[in-house]
Amino acid sequence: MRRIVSLISFAIFLLFGVAMALLNPHLVMFDSFFYQTSLPLSILLTLSFLVGLFLAGLLMSTKLWSVQWHLKKSNKKLKYQEAEILQLKKNLNHLEAQAEVQQTPTTAENTPNPLLSIR
Repeated sequence: MRRIVSLISFAIFLLFGVAMALLNPHLVMFDSFFYQTSLPLSILLTLSFLVGLFLAGLLMSTKLWSVQWHLKKSNKKLKYQEAEILQLKKNLNHLEAQAEVQQTPTTAENTPNPLLSIR
């Protein structure tokens, strides 16, 4: 569906550009810092649109790169924290097992040693 919409919008803009070129064949003076030239109005508008599109894409790509860099940095930090949490859980389980062993008396401690009781 998305592809059909993009093809239809491309066709509409293409037809609009062709109609604009046919309806505006007048020459317009274009003055830049370095040179001066005469161009048809439709070509001048198309060129200015393409330059604006390029600059907007460049600006958006730098913003995208920045966001991707922050995402990678956050993912690294998250993985480190997950590993640290896992290690802390293992340590906690180990300490709980040690405390349980120390709290429960063994059967050897409850039974008297027959060698000690003989005199």
